[in-house]
Amino acid sequence: MKSAVRISLLLFLSGLWLGCQSVKISTGPPTDEQAANSSEARGKELKTEWYSRLNAASPQEKMVLVRNFADSTVAQLVRYGYRIADLWHDANTGSGREVPDTEMRQVVENSTRNDLPLLESFEQTLEYGVAEILRTEYFDDSAIHALKALQSQYYNVYSAVFYPAGTVSDYEYRLGTLETETREVSTQLQQELDRF
Repeated sequence: MKSAVRISLLLFLSGLWLGCQSVKISTGPPTDEQAANSSEARGKELKTEWYSRLNAASPQEKMVLVRNFADSTVAQLVRYGYRIADLWHDANTGSGREVPDTEMRQVVENSTRNDLPLLESFEQTLEYGVAEILRTEYFDDSAIHALKALQSQYYNVYSAVFYPAGTVSDYEYRLGTLETETREVSTQLQQELDRF
């Protein structure tokens, strides 16, 4: 009888212990350090994938990859910019006044602090792609000029999105202008690429 009780108790405790092994306790949202580490890991993954693709590509394929990467990254930045504009409108409405751009820059800085490693990896990936294209010495000066114009446009968009200036209307107008300019610069690069 005692051995049956002991076996039952051991089985019960074993089941309880095994059951607790699968319980995941949530302690709330990730800390700033965890979020930054996650952003850094995603950034490293992005760079590794793109560097591998670029290294294996022909000169024309490199140019297409870099153009597409710049286009998609700029589109993401502009979408993020419009979300900032929506927040800015909400802040204006909620406070009953025009929130100054300095306050919005602080809001943007605070909200993107943990994403800096990923944002930096976007820039580093673009720079690596441009360097890889230059290294091939395949394209003429006209094509390289168009490539560098697209790279410069990326920096313009990044600055405009993350460093709001003027009023929210000015900010939205600037985003729309940059969107149009980016399409034009990207089209020019594609036209250059079509010559090869």
